[in-house]
Amino acid sequence: MPLDGASPPDYLAKFDRAIELIATPAQWVKNTERNRHGQYCLRGALVAAGLAEMFEPLVLEAVNETTGHDYPSIVSFNDAPQTEHADVLRALRQARAYIAAGQAAGGTPARAPRQDRGVAEETR
Repeated sequence: MPLDGASPPDYLAKFDRAIELIATPAQWVKNTERNRHGQYCLRGALVAAGLAEMFEPLVLEAVNETTGHDYPSIVSFNDAPQTEHADVLRALRQARAYIAAGQAAGGTPARAPRQDRGVAEETR
């Protein structure tokens, strides 16, 4: 059960809100959580939607899965020179899909080991 008592549909609505906040390239920004023009970065949208504290690890997992990279944080992903608006939305929608499919509890995805890990790590 999630720590704040919200149900999965509540989380889905919060993810929808975060997606809405950065729905277009004109609403998204790099190098700051929110600017004076009302643009948000990925983390800023998560904070504004009330998702950052619990679901940032889940979103980072979605980022790394959808990009094929191993970013250390969602901020480093958002601000990377190669990151485009579509990449951010793709990762955020993937994280939402984890919640909708019931693949997350308390912000941790219930997933198989990553394919790039060795056999020894998978059997631990």
